[in-house]
Amino acid sequence: PGKKGIIRTFRAIIMFKTLLLFALVAAVSARKIDIKWSNCNSPETTISNIKWVPENPVPGDNITITGSGTAKTEFTSGHSVLSLGAFGHHTFDPCKGAEINAPLDLVKIYFPPAGCPLKAGPVVAKREVWVSKSIPSGKATSRLETYDQNKKLYLCLEVHLHISGLTDGEEEPHHHEHEHHHHH
Repeated sequence: PGKKGIIRTFRAIIMFKTLLLFALVAAVSARKIDIKWSNCNSPETTISNIKWVPENPVPGDNITITGSGTAKTEFTSGHSVLSLGAFGHHTFDPCKGAEINAPLDLVKIYFPPAGCPLKAGPVVAKREVWVSKSIPSGKATSRLETYDQNKKLYLCLEVHLHISGLTDGEEEPHHHEHEHHHHH
């Protein structure tokens, strides 16, 4: 092969390596949060739809989760218990709202005041969830149980966050610095 052929082959190899590197960097730093939810223990209120913003959350985001559904009974007062698996559980007054921090500040959950009394009929359950960038990959499970003025189970909602991808700490060093050297 002539000199031109060799140079062309060499260019192709460099090009391929650069693409490969970009693919690696993208794979390493791509983190995402998948959200799954369900009602539990047939409460008085059935949540039928949940939306979250942003739609494709990643660690570091402040995620607003809004559940809408229907309440069979009115809610005038009561208490909520948020269970966070290994992180224990927190009891709060849903009428007043609460801000709950998981240990190590990996997750913060804010429940705005519910706006009591709540009439029977359409109901909206809202929370904001902030997930730290340094949260390790895995599943974060929460169960919210709300009991009404008659100590009946008014709301029971499980929300599971599945966090995938590597944290920055687990990333192999110096990937990003190679990118600039391929333009020579």
